[in-house]
Amino acid sequence: AFFASPTVERTCPEAKCGCRYATVLAAVETPPRALLLHLKRFQPLPSGDGWRKSAAPVRIEPELDLTPFLAAGTAKATYALRAIVRHHGRSLVGGHYTAECLVAPELAEDGAGVSA
Repeated sequence: AFFASPTVERTCPEAKCGCRYATVLAAVETPPRALLLHLKRFQPLPSGDGWRKSAAPVRIEPELDLTPFLAAGTAKATYALRAIVRHHGRSLVGGHYTAECLVAPELAEDGAGVSA
């Protein structure tokens, strides 16, 4: 939704143009070397007086391609998943975090490539 291109009504600054509508375009001009994503999993309660954690599953692919969101002329941008941090708990004020990180197989004790 962040990169959606909505059409908005605007008055064109050039009087002769006559245009009233414009398309807003959001794009990444310089992709970062490393990318960190924070998925906010808390939703406001219908009453408006608190928050709850979403139980909806999140599917995470091993590779993320941001190329479709880059500005024209920008090189390809793909990112490989290296780690996940998970929150265990039902509220914003309680719970704990665990991390799962990929490790080069030659560095992992069991050779599996995953460290917790």
